[in-house]
Amino acid sequence: MKKTIYILIIIVVFLFLQKTNAQEYDPPVYTDSLLQTIYKPSTTIVVTDDQGFDNIFLGTDLAEPHLSENPNSALQYFTAININNTHYTDDGLYWQSSQPEFGNYYMRGDPLTAHDGNGNLYYMNMYGSNVQGALVMRSTDNGATWADPEIAISGVDKCWMAVDQTDGPYANYIYATMTAGRGNGNFARSKDEGATWQQTYTFSTQSVPGMMVAVGPDVLNGNDISGGCVYVVTNSGSATASTYTFYCSQDGGGSFSQKSSQNFAGYVGSFINGRHSVENMRTRPYPFITADNSSGDYRGRLYLVYASNSPAGNGNKPDIFCRYSDDQGESWSSAVRINDDSNTQNNHQWMPAIWCDLQSGRLYVKWQDTRRCQTSDSADVYASYSDDGGLT
Repeated sequence: MKKTIYILIIIVVFLFLQKTNAQEYDPPVYTDSLLQTIYKPSTTIVVTDDQGFDNIFLGTDLAEPHLSENPNSALQYFTAININNTHYTDDGLYWQSSQPEFGNYYMRGDPLTAHDGNGNLYYMNMYGSNVQGALVMRSTDNGATWADPEIAISGVDKCWMAVDQTDGPYANYIYATMTAGRGNGNFARSKDEGATWQQTYTFSTQSVPGMMVAVGPDVLNGNDISGGCVYVVTNSGSATASTYTFYCSQDGGGSFSQKSSQNFAGYVGSFINGRHSVENMRTRPYPFITADNSSGDYRGRLYLVYASNSPAGNGNKPDIFCRYSDDQGESWSSAVRINDDSNTQNNHQWMPAIWCDLQSGRLYVKWQDTRRCQTSDSADVYASYSDDGGLT
């Protein structure tokens, strides 16, 4: 039986609609005057709803938060939010806020976070007045203090990061991807806890932002190598008919082989001025991937989650779909719809994210959902999980 939880949030949307060619990269747009007006509270406020869920008020930041958990301490979390606002907790309840120092670099946002198998924390953020790439800095105390930032990867839009948390031959390697513009995407890795970086590969199938990376074991052909597969998915085709192309590296990100190209996603909500939008809130058909690194029944399975209108077509309402691959991305299962509302065409479901627990193999997915909201200015964040490899 699928169990679904939700947390009521109030969405404050700073919407910047700019008519662009959807085939070209689209750097973020913001103003310094807007950033200066954001309010930061000095105390943590906990509000418990009528179903017992705690909402911890961290502040009013801009957008695009990313959260990670220390695999060695289930109470340590770190989150980063545009443009450069971070919050961390060592006990799961009381949070500290900070703004890491990037020196003379001009930061642009799209933050990413990750912990390695030793508990080190990594924080990635794009930089440059015209985006030039992404920086990564390391913390050994869950975000209280930081080492100097290092240039990790070059590119023009939407970076992503994953870390090998296993004890395999590539333990604690850090992997990064970034849209490079004009049909290319870059890949880089660090083998020394972020001190130095090498760009090892460029993909020619990355024209629409949404390139991502994940780590899984190599379990095919009699192998069982922890961290033996580094997966990259690129996003190309057209903005309204994405092509997801899947790649796998079996040498720690040194080289890649193409596994398949798939056309799973189309419109997400309504396409307006070259952008997907839900009730005038910007969204996108990004491919989110993760792999099962546990020792359970689905070890090695690669998962994909995305949003797409159902039925397909501009102006319909999107659902959240999951597919899986047991052969390193060469072939894929049929789609399973995750959201369980009775009439999906009454509601919007969009902005999914995915994670597979390192120890248990439990697959988690969260998304935004309007099923309980009568107006278009708010939504709930729903989450669900699967213990049977993404089937239910």
